[in-house]
Amino acid sequence: MAVSADAKYIISCSADYNDNSIKIFSNPYFNPDATISEFNSISPYSYYGLFILKTFLQENEPTRKQRFLSKYPDLLAYPYSFNLFHIVAVFAPTLNLIKYCIDNRIPFTGDVEGRTPIHYILHAQQINYTNINLVLENFYRLKDSSEYYKMMGDLTRDLPKILNFSPKLVLNVLKLAVANPQSYKNEAIPRFGSIVGKDSRRIIPYQSTIFTPEIKEQLLNEEGNDLLSTKVLLFNMNYDLYSDEVLRLLLALKDIYNEEIFQSKAITVLIDYLWDASRMYHYGLELVYTVLIVILSIYSTQQKDERSTGLEVVLLIFGFGFLGYELLQMVSAGLMIYFAEIWNFVDVLGNVCLITSIFLTWSDVEELRRDWLMSITLFMSYAKWISFFRIIDQASKPL
Repeated sequence: MAVSADAKYIISCSADYNDNSIKIFSNPYFNPDATISEFNSISPYSYYGLFILKTFLQENEPTRKQRFLSKYPDLLAYPYSFNLFHIVAVFAPTLNLIKYCIDNRIPFTGDVEGRTPIHYILHAQQINYTNINLVLENFYRLKDSSEYYKMMGDLTRDLPKILNFSPKLVLNVLKLAVANPQSYKNEAIPRFGSIVGKDSRRIIPYQSTIFTPEIKEQLLNEEGNDLLSTKVLLFNMNYDLYSDEVLRLLLALKDIYNEEIFQSKAITVLIDYLWDASRMYHYGLELVYTVLIVILSIYSTQQKDERSTGLEVVLLIFGFGFLGYELLQMVSAGLMIYFAEIWNFVDVLGNVCLITSIFLTWSDVEELRRDWLMSITLFMSYAKWISFFRIIDQASKPL
């Protein structure tokens, strides 16, 4: 098996199935400053070594396993980049072994797929909430350390899953997700000054949890006497409005009815940021749809011999445009997710009715049928238009 300078230990396993022993040697070529590289080809013995570790940890001798954990806290098993915390979480997630991993400071890091040990605890066939709470308690112990920031970032991929658990556990995770930023070269984070811009709060995405001069310039001016509080949201995700991570998170939040969760600092900040980032888009979309409603209302009052072909062409363009927009959302989100929202049925049906009614107007179909379809179109279009008022705070709850 090939050995690189970034592997601290060498695991030697016998290919003889009668020999279940495992030997671990220190790597004399280990270079702690080397970047961990992926092997181009993996020896089958690496997989066998993982199997041996699994078998070993499933033995009914906890003292032997605990000695093993304390002796090799930095051990890493290829090709999955599992450390012993991962292996315990996957193959032997007992309370004692998890506690032993924590006490021996076995790194809480992501594997080759970026999955932390808690990911495997969360996705077990039978979820043990005691184990989850034990790991989260360790987060509290390490709070504001560099290790803690990394741990919370790695936990982000499992956030939609966590949000489905008990409110108490969810609130614990959300509380952990808001922390003080790390200082830049031991510089003190300003406590007094003024916020950049006219708002009393400013939220911006940034690729680091360190309060660098660049982020300082974007957030605040030190000239001023306002008392400032700077916090960082530790969810390590793509905050682009159209990212899959934001979509998964919003879908998880949509099914939550606990008010305390939405009042938590983490969720409040996240929602405020996403709203600020999408505000102008929604206002623009409402303006365009208002123009459609005005044209459609004027057209619907015209008698058969008064109808304007120009208005019909404009309405047809609007209909195809909004239908294409809905189809793009459908492809992006998927059919199940898209049609889980009742307003999406209204959108699609309204646009289809609008397009069909215009084509029926140009055909020799019976006028009564065309009028019925136009009535349905008007009802759907006005229902959609009224729904836009949800972007106004005063109207959001009634609608």
